[in-house]
Amino acid sequence: MIHRILGFASVGIAVATLGGGCSATPTTAPLDAGPRIGAAEIDTELPIIPDGVVGRAITWENRTGEVGAGGKMRDGRKGSPCIPLIKNGQTATLMDVTGCGVVRHIWITIPDRSPQAMRNMILRMYWDNSLVPSVEVPLGDFFGVAHGQRRILTTAYVTQVLGRGFNCYFPMPFATRARITVENDMPQGKDMEMFFFQIDYELRDSLPPGTGRFHAQFRRENPTVEKQDYVILDNVEGPGCFLGCVVGVRALGPHWWGEGEMKFYMDGDADYPTICGTGTEDYFEAAWGMEEYQTPYAGCAMHMTNEFFKNPLVSLYRFHAKDPVYFRESLKATIQQIGWHDGLVERSDDWCSVAYWYQLKPVKQMPPLPDREARTADIIEPPGPEADAEGFIPLFDGKTLNGWTPCKHNGEKVPVPDSAWSVKDGVIYCNGDQSKDYWLASNAKYGDIVLRMDYKIAKGANSGIFLRSPGLDRPAYTGFEVQIIDDIGKGPDKHSSGSIYDIFAPLQNTSRPIGEWNHVEITCNRSLVTVILNGLKVIEADFAMMTEPVGKYDFPYSKMPKTGYIGVQNHGGQVWFRNIRIKKLKR
Repeated sequence: MIHRILGFASVGIAVATLGGGCSATPTTAPLDAGPRIGAAEIDTELPIIPDGVVGRAITWENRTGEVGAGGKMRDGRKGSPCIPLIKNGQTATLMDVTGCGVVRHIWITIPDRSPQAMRNMILRMYWDNSLVPSVEVPLGDFFGVAHGQRRILTTAYVTQVLGRGFNCYFPMPFATRARITVENDMPQGKDMEMFFFQIDYELRDSLPPGTGRFHAQFRRENPTVEKQDYVILDNVEGPGCFLGCVVGVRALGPHWWGEGEMKFYMDGDADYPTICGTGTEDYFEAAWGMEEYQTPYAGCAMHMTNEFFKNPLVSLYRFHAKDPVYFRESLKATIQQIGWHDGLVERSDDWCSVAYWYQLKPVKQMPPLPDREARTADIIEPPGPEADAEGFIPLFDGKTLNGWTPCKHNGEKVPVPDSAWSVKDGVIYCNGDQSKDYWLASNAKYGDIVLRMDYKIAKGANSGIFLRSPGLDRPAYTGFEVQIIDDIGKGPDKHSSGSIYDIFAPLQNTSRPIGEWNHVEITCNRSLVTVILNGLKVIEADFAMMTEPVGKYDFPYSKMPKTGYIGVQNHGGQVWFRNIRIKKLKR
């Protein structure tokens, strides 16, 4: 017999004996050779085919996994690849199979991947005729990213391929029946069109003794209570095994939020846990803060800020594939709400989680799933500005510097009140104090675009428009600059208004007199760059032709990143900007 650990046994729930194997013992051997070891006993990774196991798959076309029933519709030419429509409030059955087996892989994609959909399409899974779902989790959170967001994600158990193909590889055993559903609980009565899925599973004669059932549970606490640990999982009946979690944090204030320790109370623990970690980032296998990273078993899939999420919006995952947390009677998992600011501080933030675990029997009850309002509160960004008839949207709202960040030359961010930048009467004004900052950078990066704006300068002033800067430091050296300067009446050169600074001179000097508004339009389309200043095309360049470094730049422009930050420069002297608009170009 060849002993193999099945997928679900790889986390320690059960070890199965898979049929008969072969033993390779020579018919003759030297008398002093000692005991002989069969090849199969040396190489336990041989592809042993277990007895009594067959593969099946369920799609919308073959809804029961029936033998020989796949790909039949429309004469076998992709006749029914998806559920055409899941109406609002409707629950669709993805799988309902009787017998014994293991779900091995689930793939899902949907065309509407908004936060409203990712948080309000609810997956439920029932094992062995249980009326209580062992899995009850929003679609996006189940597949590894919190807050209704999506990311390109690759882990050992869940993936988001290109941010739109959702996969899971948790083994999900069942003894008598497996039922999987999805509910459309999206807001505003919205229907879900074209729900694509495939569930790959195996049927088998029996499961090994001690085989656990897969469970997953979603929770959210917004906001958490100071000095009360956030509960990831509670009231779990053993024996079982904690496999991991996805945790989302929406920080509600500045400074570091992740000093809290992960705790596992097991088998009767009361005041203190048996297992207690050393800090949040430590539990997720990082150290000294948090930024985005991915490994098979731990990572930070998302760490972002923007105008809506002014403090970090974070999504983390940790899978105990190699270090499962076994328990015999009970389990509770919590994490402290502690941060750091000149020392340890108690915090209150917005936390959510999905816990994944195995236990011998399906749960008898689940805590109530947070309702739609509780699931989606504070994570839905307001819609952006509408495009005008030409497809342009404003980058400046005419009232605030929302969407922009003052930065020093080294990339250090400067609070707006401490910067040289302000807004008055629908105009961005720079007072020219170079001691405060170097440029005003967009909060988002842009690729192929058309950028339009008006500007005017004071006598003797110098400024510029930066594009495609990959970072917030040294934008004039890492991206490129369209020059703005007081040069009325001067001949065109590589430092004139409208020039690609230090690289290309404009066709002619079209600057207007001091105090008058100039209008500039800059187009970046892959390697092609054009500049129109006051109605005349003054630059038409192809960076792809620049295969060698030029001037002070240490890289050829052909190698310049195709996306980056946009910004305007504080280079001494007063300068004003208004009507900043952008149109993204489609490739």
